[in-house]
This record gives sequence, structure tokens and C-alpha cells, in this order.
Amino acid sequence: MPGHVILLGQVAERTEYLVIACRACPRRGRLRTARLLREHGPEAPMPAVMRAIVGDCPRLDASDINQRCDAHCPEMSTLF
Repeated sequence: MPGHVILLGQVAERTEYLVIACRACPRRGRLRTARLLREHGPEAPMPAVMRAIVGDCPRLDASDINQRCDAHCPEMSTLF
């Protein structure tokens, strides 16, 4: 459905952990969805949650587009 935004609560219903990885660097991590729910709430849109998670990335605002942070949830497509 075009324009549909996945909410954190929907993700938490499907998995206990959220894997975050970057295509531009070796950063990778696994976060508990229960913790993310406490911090952001179930109605938080996943794009906003992702921005908050990668907010400390030194590559977030790199001038070279090929060096910019490219964080994603590699398992998201299997969840939905």
C-alpha cells in the first residue's frame, strides 16, 4: 500500500529484536524492541525511530553521498 508507514508497535508485535545495519560502513547492531517501545512509543513511525538510532553516526551528514550513513533494517522485508 503506497504511503503506508510502518510503526514501531507493528514491528514489536513481530520480533523481539531489531537488527540495524549500515551499507556504507561496518556498523551493525541489535536492539530490543521492548526498549525502543519504552523510548519512542508504539505509534512512532519507523523512519523517525531509525533517525534517532543513527543520530550519533559520524557519517550522517557526509558531503560525499557515497560515504553517507545508509542504515537500514535488513530483516524488515521478512517481517512484513
